[in-house]
Amino acid sequence: MESEKGKRMKMKIPFRKSRETAPIHQAGSRMKVRALGIPAFLAAVVLLSTEAGAVPVISNPSFEQVQIGSPFFSTNVSNVPGWTRTGAVGDAAVWRIGYVDGGGSIIVAGEGEQFTTMGGGATGVTGETHWSQTITGFDSGQNYVLGFMMANEHGTVTPQFAIPQTITISFTSGSDTAPQSFTEDSPPGDNYWRVWVAKSMMFHATDSNVTIDFSANTPYDVGLDNVTVSAAIPEPETYALMLAGLGLLGIIARRRKYKAA
Repeated sequence: MESEKGKRMKMKIPFRKSRETAPIHQAGSRMKVRALGIPAFLAAVVLLSTEAGAVPVISNPSFEQVQIGSPFFSTNVSNVPGWTRTGAVGDAAVWRIGYVDGGGSIIVAGEGEQFTTMGGGATGVTGETHWSQTITGFDSGQNYVLGFMMANEHGTVTPQFAIPQTITISFTSGSDTAPQSFTEDSPPGDNYWRVWVAKSMMFHATDSNVTIDFSANTPYDVGLDNVTVSAAIPEPETYALMLAGLGLLGIIARRRKYKAA
């Protein structure tokens, strides 16, 4: 006949087992929830760190879409698809490496083999040319960076033609950013767009469509090439949010380590 002590032991054993096992399952559930939550949180931080989600694509950004042959320049604007030219025609609509005349030669472009120009042409008369394009796919309210390359036509080998040349960027629709001008002096050396210089500016999109206008009011012709648009660098507030998120992840990791110990 079992004693009262034995009966109590049999009754207590399953009771203790259920109490000891339950917290283990509960802890496992909490760990699963946290493990699933961390990647989701990281994904949200990464998403927020990209200020401008859309990166619009420019049509024919380096003026390479229609390849021209000898004599390596063309006055036909149909050879510059994606862009609209107004104002002075200058000496050509598009140029290509390989052009040569008595004044010099083209041996380099800003990007690729071809580029366009703006100005009054070889006569030395001042002319104003515009090349414009409406670009789609912007996020209204976001900031973007416009990049391009420019080159002064003449080098100092012909000092009588060596003058500063300027390109002005303006936004005729889709942005409230003011116009901005960029100037390059004649570089040392030979003629015909030998030194290409990268330029950039930030602008604010107020619509999903933005019309960008490049213009030059100059004697001779200033070169334009390699037009780009990219998302702006995130604002400091975004970096603060990312740091706060990383700090929270560190706190969670420390608590899990403490509880595991």
